[in-house]
Amino acid sequence: MKQKRSLLGNISDMLVLTLCYRIIGFVREMLVASYLGTSAEADAYSIAYSVPTVVVEMLALGAIGSASIAVFQSVLQKDGKQRLNQLYSRVMAAILLALAALLLLCELGAPLLTKLMAPSFSGEKMALTVSMVRSMLPVILFVGVLGLQKAALNLMGDFRSEGISNVVFNCAMVAGVLFAARQDRIDILIHSFIAAAFLQWLVQFRSVRRVGLRPSPDLHLRDEDLHRIFVLLIPIMFSTVVSQISPVAARAVASTCEDGAVAMLNYAYKVTMLPIGVFGGAIATASFPRISRYANESSSKLGDLSAGVFRLSLLLFIPMVAVMMAGSVPIINIMFERGVFTAADTRETARLLCAYAPTVLLTGLVQTLNNEFYAFKRTREPILVNCACVAGSILLSIPVSGVCGAWGIPLSFSAGQLANAVALGVMADRLSPGMAKLPLRGAAVCAAAFGVMCAATAGVSLFYTRVLYERSILLRLGCFGVFGCVLMAAYLLLIYKGNVLGFRDTLRLFRSKDEPAAEPERI
Repeated sequence: MKQKRSLLGNISDMLVLTLCYRIIGFVREMLVASYLGTSAEADAYSIAYSVPTVVVEMLALGAIGSASIAVFQSVLQKDGKQRLNQLYSRVMAAILLALAALLLLCELGAPLLTKLMAPSFSGEKMALTVSMVRSMLPVILFVGVLGLQKAALNLMGDFRSEGISNVVFNCAMVAGVLFAARQDRIDILIHSFIAAAFLQWLVQFRSVRRVGLRPSPDLHLRDEDLHRIFVLLIPIMFSTVVSQISPVAARAVASTCEDGAVAMLNYAYKVTMLPIGVFGGAIATASFPRISRYANESSSKLGDLSAGVFRLSLLLFIPMVAVMMAGSVPIINIMFERGVFTAADTRETARLLCAYAPTVLLTGLVQTLNNEFYAFKRTREPILVNCACVAGSILLSIPVSGVCGAWGIPLSFSAGQLANAVALGVMADRLSPGMAKLPLRGAAVCAAAFGVMCAATAGVSLFYTRVLYERSILLRLGCFGVFGCVLMAAYLLLIYKGNVLGFRDTLRLFRSKDEPAAEPERI
C-alpha cells in the first residue's frame, strides 16, 4: 500500500530539492558570469539560451502539465490505471510528433527568432547568436516531454523525481561551464546544455516507469480524452505564451540600451526566479493535484484549501521581497562580482533587481490563482487578464526605458504583474468566496512586517557595503546568510504566534493526510 502523504510533506520534499537545484543553478550562473561577464558574447549566450527555453516552457513544461493533470485525475478516478497508461502513451506520442515538426520550423527560422528576441543585434554579434541558437534548439526534443512526465508523477504522488532530475540537469551544466572555461571554448558550453537536458529526461523517464506507467508508441488522435486535454491545452498554452512574452520583450527592449544591459537584466531576472521557483513552484505544484481532485468531487474542503494556499504564498513571499529590495547590492555582489564582472556591473544589476523584486510576491500569487481556475477547467479568465497586463507592461516599458534606461524595464513589468494579481484575485474570490480576501488587521500586519524587514535589511546592507564588501566570499556569504536566516526565523515565529491570516490553521490543514492517487501496479 502506498504511503499517504500530507500536503505539507509534499511541499517540503519539493522545497528541499528545488532549493538544491536553484542553488546549483546559481553556481552555474556565477560561473557563466565569471567566464563571460557582461560582454557581447554574454549577451549572445543569454539570447541563445533563452530561445529553446522559452519555446519549451511556452508549449510543454507549464501548459501540458496544467492541461493534462486535471484530465488524468478524472480518468484515474473513473476508469483506472490501465486506461490512464493508455491515455498517457497517446498524449506522449502526439507531443513528440508535434515537437519534431516544431524543431524543424525553429531551425529554419532561427534568424527570425533571434531577430525577434534581440532586434538591435547585427553583424558578428547577430551571426554568433544565430549559430548558438541553432546548436541549442535540439534540446526541445528532450525537454519538451518533461511537462507531461511531471504531471504523471505528481498525480501518482511522486513529488521528488522532478526535483532530482532538475538537480542532475544543473550539475551537468556546472560541469560543462567549468570545462568550457578551462578550454576557453564556448561551443562546449552550448553542447553541455543538450547533454544535461537528456540526463534530466532520462531520470524522469525511469521514475515514470517506477510508479507503474509503461508508455508505448500509440498515436491515436481520435481519443476523446486526448481531445479534452488539447481543448484545455490550447488556451492554457496561449496564456503561457503570453506570460513568456514578458521576459522576451524585456530582453528585446534591453537590447536597445547600452552593451551589457541584456546580460544584467538576465542576471537580475534569474535572482528573482530563485524564490519563485523554490517556494512558488513547490506550493503550486504540490497543491494542484489535491485542488483538482476537490474540484472534480465538488468537495466542501476546496474553499479552505484554496484560501490556505493563497495566504501561505502571501506570507512566505513578503520577507523575500523585502530582503531582495533592500539587500540588492550584497546579493549581486556575493553571487556575481568576480572575474570580469565588476563593481560597476554590481551596482547597475542591483538597481534592476530592486525593481524586479516585487514580481516575486506577485508571480507566486498569480500561480496560485491560475491553478484555481485550471482546476475548474476555466481558462478564459486568466488568459484575458494575462494578455491585457502583459500588453500593458510592454507598451509601458518602451517609453519608461527611454527615460530611465534599463531600470525602467523591470519596473514596468512589476506594475503589470501587480495589475494581473489584483484582477485575478477579484475574479477568484467569486469562484471560491473568501479565497483572496484579506482582513484589514492581517493586511496591516503584513505591511508593517514588510516595512520593518526592509529597514533591517537596509541597515545590514549599509554595514556590508562599508565593512564587508572587499572581504572574502565565505565571510560575506556567512554574514549575510546568517542575517537572512535570523530575520526569516523571527518573522515566521511572530506570524505563527500571532496566527496572522490564520497561519497556524493553514499549517494544520496542510498536515492532514491525503489519500494516495492510485496503487502502483504492473501494466
